[in-house]
Amino acid sequence: VHGEIKEMEVISCSSYDDKFNIQDIFNKDLHKFWISSGMFPQELVIDLKGVTTVSEIRIASHSIKRIRAEGCEKNSPTSFKALAESEFLHKTDKLQDQSIRINPSERLYYVKLIILSAYDDFATIHNVSISQGRFTNSHYHYN
Repeated sequence: VHGEIKEMEVISCSSYDDKFNIQDIFNKDLHKFWISSGMFPQELVIDLKGVTTVSEIRIASHSIKRIRAEGCEKNSPTSFKALAESEFLHKTDKLQDQSIRINPSERLYYVKLIILSAYDDFATIHNVSISQGRFTNSHYHYN
């Protein structure tokens, strides 16, 4: 399977504000967004609504400096391991639109995004899209 994952849901986030619905990060309307509190790290746990491979996480944001993506291979979000870490370019006049490339060898149920640091006191996420990757049998072991 290849392409963008359509059904996703944020099931946990480290900061919450009624005015900024966390589920809006899957909406293509970039005027709606999630905003962090003023402390870091901040994290979001995304339910992929089934097991899949992930090849890329694309994020439209503002003020994110360093971010890490982690994945969970279990069907409950209990154990995560690092997939990739990235430093985003600082843009003051427009949104950051950057991708985190992931090796698609893991079968994941959940993705956790951890904003490790920001360029300002607050960071925003306007959109997250996750692409499925090709799955190679050479990396899969039946238990």
